[in-house]
Amino acid sequence: MTRPLLLSSFAALAALMAAAVALLILVPAGAQGSELPNRATLPMLASDSVEPGVGGLEPVVPAFCETVPDGQNPPRFAMFGLVTVSGTAAADATPVQIYLDGKAGPVVLTTRELTENGYRTGYIFEFYPGGPACSNRIGAVISFRVNGVEIQTGRSVQDAAIRHDIAVP
Repeated sequence: MTRPLLLSSFAALAALMAAAVALLILVPAGAQGSELPNRATLPMLASDSVEPGVGGLEPVVPAFCETVPDGQNPPRFAMFGLVTVSGTAAADATPVQIYLDGKAGPVVLTTRELTENGYRTGYIFEFYPGGPACSNRIGAVISFRVNGVEIQTGRSVQDAAIRHDIAVP
């Protein structure tokens, strides 16, 4: 191979690599329509949020009271724990819906973390207990729905935190 041919081959290869890098860096950022330049869109694989009424989740009933009446400052109720499906830690962002006296409440997404003993996935619900007309009143019986399976807890809303692990068969 002669020297001019070697230089022209190198120049063509360098130009090709520069064009590929430019396509990888510049085109996806502009094509996404997002202010997050490194964000990828994977349709039907990911979601930024979960809305009740979509994907088998029920809408939150109007009787769920999200605000506290003026002048009242009751303690917050919290329920938290681990979630397993078929004996294994549930997937990250698994929707968990709380039911209070059989009425649909809010939905939270599980969070998954790696520990020295493997993965564990957890959930947490926090809200103010409502008054007597609210589904989230003190004494309301708590159940959950995970992956379409209803899980009875035998627990009820109180003015304290409760740990309850959810095991979906």
